[in-house]
Amino acid sequence: MIPLRSIFTFELSRSPILLLGVGAAAATAIGFAAWQLMESQVPQQAALSTSEPVSPPVSPPVSPPVSAAVSPSMSPAPAEAVRETSAPPAIAPLALPTFDVVRVEPGGEAVVAGRAAPRSEVTLRSGERSLGQASADADGNFVILPQTLPPGEHVLSLRARLGDREVASQQTVTIATPQRGSSAAIAAMDAPNQPTKVLSNTASSVSSPGAGEGGDRLRIASVEAMAGGGAFMSGQAPAGASIRLYLNDSFVASVSAGADGKWSVRIDQGMTPGAYNVRADMIGPDGKPGERAEAPFDLPASAPPAFAAHMKDESAPGAAVVADLRTARVERGDSLWRISRVIYGEGFRYTQIYDANSRQISNPNKIFPGQVLVVPKVD
Repeated sequence: MIPLRSIFTFELSRSPILLLGVGAAAATAIGFAAWQLMESQVPQQAALSTSEPVSPPVSPPVSPPVSAAVSPSMSPAPAEAVRETSAPPAIAPLALPTFDVVRVEPGGEAVVAGRAAPRSEVTLRSGERSLGQASADADGNFVILPQTLPPGEHVLSLRARLGDREVASQQTVTIATPQRGSSAAIAAMDAPNQPTKVLSNTASSVSSPGAGEGGDRLRIASVEAMAGGGAFMSGQAPAGASIRLYLNDSFVASVSAGADGKWSVRIDQGMTPGAYNVRADMIGPDGKPGERAEAPFDLPASAPPAFAAHMKDESAPGAAVVADLRTARVERGDSLWRISRVIYGEGFRYTQIYDANSRQISNPNKIFPGQVLVVPKVD
Protein backbone atom coordinates (compact mmCIF):
# COMPACT_ATOMS: atom_id res chain seq x y z
CA MET A 1 0.00 0.00 0.00
CA ILE A 2 1.41 3.28 -1.15
CA PRO A 3 1.18 6.16 1.21
CA LEU A 4 -1.11 9.08 0.27
CA ARG A 5 1.72 11.57 0.47
CA SER A 6 3.72 9.66 -1.99
CA ILE A 7 0.85 9.76 -4.44
CA PHE A 8 0.38 13.47 -4.01
CA THR A 9 4.05 14.08 -4.40
CA PHE A 10 4.06 12.07 -7.64
CA GLU A 11 1.17 13.96 -9.07
CA LEU A 12 2.71 17.26 -8.29
CA SER A 13 5.94 16.17 -9.84
CA ARG A 14 4.15 15.21 -13.10
CA SER A 15 2.00 18.33 -13.43
CA PRO A 16 4.58 20.45 -15.33
CA ILE A 17 4.99 17.73 -17.93
CA LEU A 18 1.26 17.36 -18.31
CA LEU A 19 0.75 21.09 -18.73
CA LEU A 20 3.41 21.23 -21.40
CA GLY A 21 1.78 18.41 -23.32
CA VAL A 22 -1.64 20.01 -23.14
CA GLY A 23 -0.24 23.35 -24.35
CA ALA A 24 1.50 21.72 -27.27
CA ALA A 25 -1.65 19.87 -28.25
CA ALA A 26 -3.68 23.04 -28.07
CA ALA A 27 -1.19 24.96 -30.25
CA THR A 28 -1.20 22.17 -32.78
CA ALA A 29 -4.97 22.18 -32.93
CA ILE A 30 -5.13 25.95 -33.38
CA GLY A 31 -2.51 25.86 -36.14
CA PHE A 32 -4.31 23.04 -37.96
CA ALA A 33 -7.60 24.97 -37.76
CA ALA A 34 -5.97 28.10 -39.19
CA TRP A 35 -4.46 26.09 -42.04
CA GLN A 36 -7.82 24.55 -42.84
CA LEU A 37 -9.43 27.98 -42.90
CA MET A 38 -6.82 29.36 -45.34
CA GLU A 39 -7.17 26.36 -47.61
CA SER A 40 -10.94 26.79 -47.73
CA GLN A 41 -10.63 30.49 -48.75
CA VAL A 42 -8.08 30.10 -51.62
CA PRO A 43 -10.35 28.00 -53.92
CA GLN A 44 -13.18 30.45 -53.40
CA GLN A 45 -11.00 33.33 -54.52
CA ALA A 46 -9.79 31.31 -57.52
CA ALA A 47 -13.36 30.44 -58.44
CA LEU A 48 -14.37 34.05 -58.07
CA SER A 49 -11.55 35.20 -60.41
CA THR A 50 -12.57 32.69 -63.14
CA SER A 51 -16.30 33.33 -63.01
CA GLU A 52 -16.29 37.11 -63.03
CA PRO A 53 -13.73 39.17 -65.03
CA VAL A 54 -12.03 41.80 -63.03
CA SER A 55 -11.42 45.14 -64.71
CA PRO A 56 -7.78 46.10 -64.79
CA PRO A 57 -6.86 48.97 -62.62
CA VAL A 58 -7.18 52.33 -64.31
CA SER A 59 -4.25 54.63 -64.05
CA PRO A 60 -5.12 58.15 -63.13
CA PRO A 61 -4.86 60.62 -66.01
CA VAL A 62 -1.49 62.22 -66.32
CA SER A 63 -1.38 65.88 -67.24
CA PRO A 64 1.07 66.72 -70.05
CA PRO A 65 4.17 68.52 -69.01
CA VAL A 66 4.06 72.26 -69.15
CA SER A 67 6.68 72.39 -71.92
CA ALA A 68 4.48 70.21 -74.22
CA ALA A 69 1.26 72.12 -73.67
CA VAL A 70 -0.29 73.52 -76.84
CA SER A 71 -2.78 76.34 -76.98
CA PRO A 72 -6.29 75.44 -78.29
CA SER A 73 -5.80 77.66 -81.34
CA MET A 74 -2.68 75.70 -82.34
CA SER A 75 -3.91 72.20 -81.56
CA PRO A 76 -4.13 69.84 -84.59
CA ALA A 77 -7.60 69.23 -86.06
CA PRO A 78 -9.25 65.84 -85.55
CA ALA A 79 -8.93 63.24 -88.33
CA GLU A 80 -12.51 63.88 -89.42
CA ALA A 81 -11.85 67.57 -89.83
CA VAL A 82 -8.68 66.88 -91.79
CA ARG A 83 -10.59 64.67 -94.21
CA GLU A 84 -13.30 67.29 -94.68
CA THR A 85 -10.88 70.13 -95.38
CA SER A 86 -8.53 68.15 -97.66
CA ALA A 87 -8.26 69.24 -101.31
CA PRO A 88 -11.06 67.93 -103.60
CA PRO A 89 -10.12 65.38 -106.29
CA ALA A 90 -8.70 66.83 -109.48
CA ILE A 91 -11.31 67.55 -112.19
CA ALA A 92 -10.46 66.44 -115.71
CA PRO A 93 -9.76 69.43 -117.97
CA LEU A 94 -12.48 70.43 -120.42
CA ALA A 95 -11.92 69.11 -123.95
CA LEU A 96 -10.92 71.80 -126.40
CA PRO A 97 -13.50 72.49 -129.13
CA THR A 98 -12.40 71.57 -132.64
CA PHE A 99 -13.54 72.22 -136.21
CA ASP A 100 -14.51 69.22 -138.34
CA VAL A 101 -16.29 70.75 -141.32
CA VAL A 102 -16.69 74.35 -142.46
CA ARG A 103 -18.77 75.08 -145.52
CA VAL A 104 -19.06 78.58 -146.93
CA GLU A 105 -21.03 79.80 -149.92
CA PRO A 106 -19.96 82.75 -152.11
CA GLY A 107 -22.83 84.77 -150.64
CA GLY A 108 -21.44 84.40 -147.10
CA GLU A 109 -23.78 81.64 -145.87
CA ALA A 110 -21.84 79.11 -143.82
CA VAL A 111 -22.20 75.90 -141.85
CA VAL A 112 -19.76 74.93 -139.10
CA ALA A 113 -19.60 71.50 -137.47
CA GLY A 114 -17.19 70.14 -134.91
CA ARG A 115 -16.68 68.50 -131.54
CA ALA A 116 -16.52 69.74 -127.97
CA ALA A 117 -17.14 68.47 -124.46
CA PRO A 118 -20.51 66.70 -124.29
CA ARG A 119 -23.39 69.00 -123.24
CA SER A 120 -21.20 72.10 -123.39
CA GLU A 121 -22.29 75.41 -124.91
CA VAL A 122 -20.21 76.22 -127.98
CA THR A 123 -19.81 79.74 -129.39
CA LEU A 124 -18.43 80.59 -132.82
CA ARG A 125 -16.48 83.85 -132.80
CA SER A 126 -14.96 86.18 -135.33
CA GLY A 127 -12.48 88.08 -133.21
CA GLU A 128 -14.51 89.10 -130.16
CA ARG A 129 -17.84 89.03 -131.98
CA SER A 130 -20.18 86.07 -131.52
CA LEU A 131 -21.51 84.65 -134.79
CA GLY A 132 -23.65 81.85 -133.38
CA GLN A 133 -24.09 79.28 -130.63
CA ALA A 134 -25.06 75.62 -130.26
CA SER A 135 -25.15 72.92 -127.61
CA ALA A 136 -22.96 69.85 -128.08
CA ASP A 137 -24.89 66.59 -127.88
CA ALA A 138 -24.07 63.59 -125.66
CA ASP A 139 -21.30 62.55 -128.06
CA GLY A 140 -19.84 66.06 -128.28
CA ASN A 141 -21.03 66.85 -131.82
CA PHE A 142 -22.38 70.30 -132.66
CA VAL A 143 -23.53 72.24 -135.74
CA ILE A 144 -23.67 76.04 -135.95
CA LEU A 145 -25.38 78.09 -138.67
CA PRO A 146 -23.69 81.47 -138.20
CA GLN A 147 -24.78 84.88 -139.36
CA THR A 148 -24.15 85.64 -143.03
CA LEU A 149 -20.56 86.74 -143.42
CA PRO A 150 -19.95 89.99 -145.33
CA PRO A 151 -17.34 90.07 -148.11
CA GLY A 152 -13.82 90.00 -146.79
CA GLU A 153 -11.59 87.88 -144.56
CA HIS A 154 -12.82 86.43 -141.28
CA VAL A 155 -10.79 84.51 -138.67
CA LEU A 156 -13.09 82.17 -136.76
CA SER A 157 -12.49 80.44 -133.42
CA LEU A 158 -14.52 78.39 -130.96
CA ARG A 159 -15.19 78.67 -127.23
CA ALA A 160 -16.84 75.95 -125.13
CA ARG A 161 -18.39 76.48 -121.71
CA LEU A 162 -19.57 73.86 -119.22
CA GLY A 163 -20.59 75.13 -115.79
CA ASP A 164 -17.94 77.55 -114.59
CA ARG A 165 -15.26 76.13 -116.91
CA GLU A 166 -14.52 77.66 -120.30
CA VAL A 167 -11.88 76.82 -122.92
CA ALA A 168 -10.96 78.15 -126.35
CA SER A 169 -9.98 76.25 -129.47
CA GLN A 170 -6.37 76.10 -130.60
CA GLN A 171 -7.58 75.84 -134.19
CA THR A 172 -8.66 78.85 -136.23
CA VAL A 173 -10.44 78.91 -139.57
CA THR A 174 -9.86 81.75 -142.01
CA ILE A 175 -12.75 82.37 -144.40
CA ALA A 176 -12.40 84.54 -147.46
CA THR A 177 -15.81 85.51 -148.82
CA PRO A 178 -15.78 87.09 -152.28
CA GLN A 179 -17.11 90.39 -153.47
CA ARG A 180 -20.48 90.33 -155.19
CA GLY A 181 -20.29 88.67 -158.60
CA SER A 182 -17.36 86.39 -157.73
CA SER A 183 -17.74 82.66 -157.12
CA ALA A 184 -14.58 81.94 -155.10
CA ALA A 185 -15.06 81.38 -151.36
CA ILE A 186 -12.36 79.61 -149.35
CA ALA A 187 -12.16 78.25 -145.80
CA ALA A 188 -8.76 77.11 -144.49
CA MET A 189 -7.93 75.77 -141.01
CA ASP A 190 -4.75 76.49 -139.06
CA ALA A 191 -3.59 74.55 -136.01
CA PRO A 192 -0.34 74.61 -134.01
CA ASN A 193 2.46 72.54 -135.59
CA GLN A 194 0.21 71.43 -138.45
CA PRO A 195 0.01 72.48 -142.09
CA THR A 196 -2.90 74.61 -143.25
CA LYS A 197 -5.86 72.48 -144.35
CA VAL A 198 -8.41 73.68 -146.90
CA LEU A 199 -11.91 72.82 -145.63
CA SER A 200 -13.98 74.44 -148.37
CA ASN A 201 -13.10 75.85 -151.77
CA THR A 202 -15.76 76.91 -154.25
CA ALA A 203 -13.16 77.77 -156.87
CA SER A 204 -13.12 74.24 -158.30
CA SER A 205 -11.23 73.43 -161.46
CA VAL A 206 -13.48 73.86 -164.47
CA SER A 207 -12.90 72.64 -168.00
CA SER A 208 -15.37 74.27 -170.36
CA PRO A 209 -14.73 73.48 -173.98
CA GLY A 210 -18.01 74.97 -175.14
CA ALA A 211 -18.57 77.61 -172.52
CA GLY A 212 -19.12 81.16 -173.55
CA GLU A 213 -18.62 84.36 -171.67
CA GLY A 214 -20.72 85.17 -168.65
CA GLY A 215 -21.59 83.52 -165.36
CA ASP A 216 -23.39 80.43 -166.68
CA ARG A 217 -20.59 78.08 -165.74
CA LEU A 218 -20.66 74.70 -164.04
CA ARG A 219 -18.93 74.44 -160.71
CA ILE A 220 -18.77 72.21 -157.63
CA ALA A 221 -19.41 74.37 -154.59
CA SER A 222 -18.68 71.86 -151.83
CA VAL A 223 -18.22 68.19 -151.02
CA GLU A 224 -18.90 67.19 -147.41
CA ALA A 225 -18.65 63.95 -145.47
CA MET A 226 -21.69 62.53 -143.70
CA ALA A 227 -21.87 59.99 -140.91
CA GLY A 228 -22.41 56.40 -141.97
CA GLY A 229 -20.39 56.46 -145.19
CA GLY A 230 -22.27 59.21 -146.98
CA ALA A 231 -21.45 62.50 -148.67
CA PHE A 232 -23.23 65.66 -149.79
CA MET A 233 -22.18 67.42 -153.00
CA SER A 234 -23.56 70.72 -154.21
CA GLY A 235 -22.83 73.13 -157.00
CA GLN A 236 -23.98 75.74 -159.47
CA ALA A 237 -24.96 75.54 -163.15
CA PRO A 238 -27.28 77.32 -165.58
CA ALA A 239 -30.92 76.97 -164.56
CA GLY A 240 -32.40 73.70 -165.79
CA ALA A 241 -29.04 72.27 -166.92
CA SER A 242 -28.65 68.49 -166.85
CA ILE A 243 -25.76 67.34 -164.62
CA ARG A 244 -24.15 63.93 -164.35
CA LEU A 245 -22.13 63.22 -161.22
CA TYR A 246 -19.24 60.76 -161.05
CA LEU A 247 -17.04 59.42 -158.24
CA ASN A 248 -13.64 58.19 -159.40
CA ASP A 249 -15.10 58.29 -162.92
CA SER A 250 -17.93 55.93 -161.99
CA PHE A 251 -21.40 57.30 -162.69
CA VAL A 252 -23.41 57.99 -159.53
CA ALA A 253 -26.48 60.10 -160.35
CA SER A 254 -28.13 62.59 -162.71
CA VAL A 255 -29.67 65.86 -161.53
CA SER A 256 -31.11 69.02 -163.10
CA ALA A 257 -30.18 72.44 -161.75
CA GLY A 258 -33.04 74.33 -160.14
CA ALA A 259 -34.46 77.69 -161.17
CA ASP A 260 -31.80 79.37 -159.03
CA GLY A 261 -29.09 77.33 -160.75
CA LYS A 262 -28.26 75.27 -157.65
CA TRP A 263 -27.95 71.47 -157.68
CA SER A 264 -27.03 68.84 -155.09
CA VAL A 265 -26.52 65.09 -154.78
CA ARG A 266 -26.68 63.26 -151.46
CA ILE A 267 -25.26 59.77 -150.97
CA ASP A 268 -26.71 58.26 -147.82
CA GLN A 269 -24.34 55.34 -147.29
CA GLY A 270 -21.92 52.86 -148.82
CA MET A 271 -18.80 54.98 -149.29
CA THR A 272 -15.55 53.55 -147.97
CA PRO A 273 -13.14 55.98 -146.22
CA GLY A 274 -10.44 57.13 -148.59
CA ALA A 275 -9.62 59.46 -151.48
CA TYR A 276 -12.16 60.27 -154.20
CA ASN A 277 -12.35 62.45 -157.26
CA VAL A 278 -15.73 64.13 -157.69
CA ARG A 279 -16.65 64.99 -161.26
CA ALA A 280 -19.66 66.83 -162.62
CA ASP A 281 -20.46 66.89 -166.35
CA MET A 282 -23.02 69.27 -167.83
CA ILE A 283 -24.79 67.56 -170.70
CA GLY A 284 -25.52 69.62 -173.80
CA PRO A 285 -28.61 69.47 -176.05
CA ASP A 286 -26.88 66.85 -178.18
CA GLY A 287 -26.47 64.54 -175.18
CA LYS A 288 -22.73 64.98 -175.01
CA PRO A 289 -20.74 66.38 -172.10
CA GLY A 290 -20.00 70.07 -172.36
CA GLU A 291 -18.55 71.74 -169.28
CA ARG A 292 -16.86 69.65 -166.63
CA ALA A 293 -15.91 70.45 -163.03
CA GLU A 294 -13.81 68.32 -160.71
CA ALA A 295 -12.84 68.42 -157.05
CA PRO A 296 -10.75 66.06 -154.86
CA PHE A 297 -12.39 64.70 -151.75
CA ASP A 298 -11.09 62.62 -148.83
CA LEU A 299 -13.74 60.75 -146.82
CA PRO A 300 -12.57 60.38 -143.19
CA ALA A 301 -13.10 57.26 -141.11
CA SER A 302 -15.51 59.19 -138.87
CA ALA A 303 -17.68 62.10 -139.95
CA PRO A 304 -20.06 64.49 -138.14
CA PRO A 305 -23.82 64.02 -138.41
CA ALA A 306 -25.65 65.34 -141.47
CA PHE A 307 -26.48 69.05 -141.58
CA ALA A 308 -30.27 68.94 -141.69
CA ALA A 309 -30.41 72.66 -142.30
CA HIS A 310 -29.09 72.41 -145.84
CA MET A 311 -29.25 68.75 -146.84
CA LYS A 312 -32.00 68.82 -149.46
CA ASP A 313 -34.39 65.92 -149.85
CA GLU A 314 -35.03 64.11 -153.10
CA SER A 315 -38.22 66.02 -153.84
CA ALA A 316 -36.55 69.45 -153.70
CA PRO A 317 -35.75 71.13 -157.05
CA GLY A 318 -32.19 70.51 -158.16
CA ALA A 319 -31.62 67.68 -155.67
CA ALA A 320 -30.95 63.97 -156.08
CA VAL A 321 -30.51 61.25 -153.45
CA VAL A 322 -28.54 58.02 -153.80
CA ALA A 323 -29.73 55.69 -151.05
CA ASP A 324 -26.80 53.30 -151.28
CA LEU A 325 -23.49 53.20 -153.11
CA ARG A 326 -21.08 50.31 -153.46
CA THR A 327 -17.40 50.95 -152.96
CA ALA A 328 -14.41 48.76 -152.20
CA ARG A 329 -11.09 49.62 -150.62
CA VAL A 330 -8.14 47.70 -152.00
CA GLU A 331 -6.27 45.68 -149.37
CA ARG A 332 -2.94 43.93 -149.68
CA GLY A 333 -3.30 40.80 -151.81
CA ASP A 334 -6.49 41.97 -153.56
CA SER A 335 -7.14 41.74 -157.30
CA LEU A 336 -10.00 42.98 -159.45
CA TRP A 337 -11.00 39.36 -160.04
CA ARG A 338 -11.22 38.68 -156.30
CA ILE A 339 -13.17 41.90 -155.60
CA SER A 340 -15.59 41.06 -158.43
CA ARG A 341 -16.10 37.55 -157.09
CA VAL A 342 -16.82 38.88 -153.57
CA ILE A 343 -19.24 41.61 -154.72
CA TYR A 344 -20.85 40.11 -157.82
CA GLY A 345 -20.34 36.44 -157.08
CA GLU A 346 -18.47 36.08 -160.39
CA GLY A 347 -14.85 36.99 -161.02
CA PHE A 348 -15.15 37.65 -164.74
CA ARG A 349 -17.17 40.82 -164.09
CA TYR A 350 -13.96 42.55 -162.98
CA THR A 351 -13.93 44.42 -166.31
CA GLN A 352 -16.91 46.47 -165.17
CA ILE A 353 -15.02 47.58 -162.07
CA TYR A 354 -12.02 48.40 -164.24
CA ASP A 355 -14.07 50.44 -166.71
CA ALA A 356 -15.69 52.40 -163.89
CA ASN A 357 -12.32 53.26 -162.35
CA SER A 358 -10.11 53.47 -165.43
CA ARG A 359 -8.67 56.87 -164.53
CA GLN A 360 -7.02 55.48 -161.41
CA ILE A 361 -6.29 51.97 -162.76
CA SER A 362 -3.85 52.05 -165.65
CA ASN A 363 -3.45 48.27 -165.70
CA PRO A 364 -6.23 45.91 -164.50
CA ASN A 365 -3.55 43.56 -163.18
CA LYS A 366 -2.06 46.26 -160.97
CA ILE A 367 -4.09 47.76 -158.16
CA PHE A 368 -2.60 49.14 -154.99
CA PRO A 369 -3.57 49.02 -151.29
CA GLY A 370 -5.52 52.09 -150.26
CA GLN A 371 -7.23 52.69 -153.59
CA VAL A 372 -11.01 53.20 -153.30
CA LEU A 373 -12.98 51.72 -156.19
CA VAL A 374 -16.55 52.59 -157.00
CA VAL A 375 -18.37 49.37 -157.88
CA PRO A 376 -21.13 49.92 -160.46
CA LYS A 377 -24.46 48.20 -160.17
CA VAL A 378 -25.04 45.26 -162.48
CA ASP A 379 -28.43 44.87 -164.12
